[in-house]
Amino acid sequence: MRTRAHAEERLLKTLFTAYNKLSRPVANISDVVLVRFGLSIAQLIDVDEKNQMMTTNVWVKQASFQCFYLSLQTLTAELMVEVSMLLKNSNKMKGEHHCNTSFQEWHDYKLQWNPLEYENVTSIRIPSELIWRPDIVLYNK
Repeated sequence: MRTRAHAEERLLKTLFTAYNKLSRPVANISDVVLVRFGLSIAQLIDVDEKNQMMTTNVWVKQASFQCFYLSLQTLTAELMVEVSMLLKNSNKMKGEHHCNTSFQEWHDYKLQWNPLEYENVTSIRIPSELIWRPDIVLYNK
């Protein structure tokens, strides 16, 4: 008897048997990985009006996902992974713009499958440490 748990286990084995998280998710080495990035203020710690400085905690959310879509030939789904980090950040208030949502997204073509081959599994949850993630460093100028 096939169950969803067995299907997810087979899917994980299929996806990660030859997956290398150190390798950028591109088909050709000359391809670029487009990463969209944003953050949001989680906590305002201090405002120094005289020096126009503010100290904040910000949330940075990474998400690798692609919407599920149905084509005429095949139904494909892609892995969704999210990880959030709380960072302490000091920014000059003047000229700084902050997003009210936090996100980071990119496409990893190696993490897709046909749900019909895996008991209609369209999403799975895995530790973010298993996948390639872009290196993002926040610093003050």
